[in-house]
Amino acid sequence: MRRVGSIALALTGGFLCLSSCAGKPDVSIELLDACVGSTGLSFREGGAYTEFVVFRNGCPPDAQLAAGDTQGAVFKRTVAADAGLPTVGDLDKIKYGFAALVRNQSCGVVGFGCTEANMDNVRTVRIAVCDWSAETADGKPTCGCQLLSGAGCPAPLTCNKGRCESTGDCVVEDEPGCDLSLVASGPLLATDSSTVVAGGPGITPTPDGFVIGYREGSSTGAAGHVKLMGLTDCGQLVQSAHVDLAAAGLACAGGGSDDGVGVAFSSGAGLAAASLPNCGSGGGVLLMPFDAKGALHAKAAGPRNAAFHKLRMASPTGSVAPSSSATDFELVYRIENDSGGGELQRVVLSAPAGEAGPEFKGVPVQFPLGNEDILFGRVVSSAQVRAFAGSIPSKAGVVLALGPNSADTLDTRGEVQLPDANWTASTAWADKAAAMVPAATGVTWKAAQLAGATVAEIATGTVGSGSVQGGGMAVLGNNLMILTATSQGMTVHRVTGAQGTLGTSASDSVPIPLGAGALTGFDGQRVAVAAARTRVAVAWVNAAQISSGTIGGWALLKCAQ
Repeated sequence: MRRVGSIALALTGGFLCLSSCAGKPDVSIELLDACVGSTGLSFREGGAYTEFVVFRNGCPPDAQLAAGDTQGAVFKRTVAADAGLPTVGDLDKIKYGFAALVRNQSCGVVGFGCTEANMDNVRTVRIAVCDWSAETADGKPTCGCQLLSGAGCPAPLTCNKGRCESTGDCVVEDEPGCDLSLVASGPLLATDSSTVVAGGPGITPTPDGFVIGYREGSSTGAAGHVKLMGLTDCGQLVQSAHVDLAAAGLACAGGGSDDGVGVAFSSGAGLAAASLPNCGSGGGVLLMPFDAKGALHAKAAGPRNAAFHKLRMASPTGSVAPSSSATDFELVYRIENDSGGGELQRVVLSAPAGEAGPEFKGVPVQFPLGNEDILFGRVVSSAQVRAFAGSIPSKAGVVLALGPNSADTLDTRGEVQLPDANWTASTAWADKAAAMVPAATGVTWKAAQLAGATVAEIATGTVGSGSVQGGGMAVLGNNLMILTATSQGMTVHRVTGAQGTLGTSASDSVPIPLGAGALTGFDGQRVAVAAARTRVAVAWVNAAQISSGTIGGWALLKCAQ
């Protein structure tokens, strides 16, 4: 593979902040123009664009990169040849291949390089760009200082500013800044029934955009669907997958559900979860494994437990999160008994692509917030932190509990407490997590940091106004985004310092500008937010009972750093 340690190199490039790396400092990425020091040849000056690419499990063959083939990458971004490197975000603690392809005006590759690095222990990754198709006398790759003359894009693709594109491809060219202006918005699919019981939504970022999940059912419970929608950064919404509950034998009269839909994505695999009614064989859960576009890439499953009188998602959003291993997921749900009491449980699921479908891992069922009758809860995670939030009766408040996301077994290290409430929202990034609850006006939020064996509160504040009925949280770059919703609309509040010293007040509070009719019947309770690349994505379900019109909608806001 393309090693760089023994070559005298001139440094150009930028930095890549990986919040998945254990501890600090952040991992830095250095793009090295390998031949400048020896021959004076600059590959970056010989090209027009640099494509930065990340491959899971290591680098592809040199011939593939020399041909400009970046299929299979988990991240791709093209910038001007003399520009800094883009930010990637969270990566798992596994081996990746970090590649750079310098392309000419016709998209032909003139130089490339790829370095493998394990995110468990690496702090600096250097990518040397040259002609790695050259070989030594014994046939090993070597850094050749001669510009390649790679062909342009293969038909029917065409070259557009360093990218080989198909007609209709989503290409984002945002100017720097985070004004949270509206990029695009629209409705979710129209209902196919005059009276619909609605649940969700859930939303998660993927390498190809975002995936939105929600459910719709008949008022009797005898029919219904769980749907996944793929949403590009340009605002193209496509139904990617759905499960017809009646056709699959998973619905029954009297078994309607208006609770949430959990959606999460990690390491090339996604998982959506929704509750299933007790049709005589116990309550259960629908598990839908999906790819980066929201299409099913394995069989859906619908396991039930005869001991469960009723199973519900633990929260309208936030019941599913990536776990400690690739393609594994945390699932939090509430089990209810005949009298209405219940308990909050946590399990670990494995959902890789393939025919087998999702499976329960051999991890004991645990009570993430204690063995009490907890009415609601959420799970969020980064590559470093796993956090649970919910209202604990014995503590008369909402608790945000943090621990490392390094093994299947729970290991809570500490917690912070917020005022008691009937709902909460939360997010996690790097070694931090935050949660929010409604206040008399607006919301109160707190953030905490995991440092070894301790958890410390690092920031608290209030944002918004009026009677907030629902909300969500997400982190994008240095910004903590707090979404608040009332029956009149939604607002995104931006708190800076997420990657350093977190602020205590919002730098910006931007109402989402939606057209007339977009929020018809909206009660403000069922909203979700996610953020990635240069986009903040919001999804909503108008109400638990929909009598006409659409179930809800979506909006994309711009935040390019």
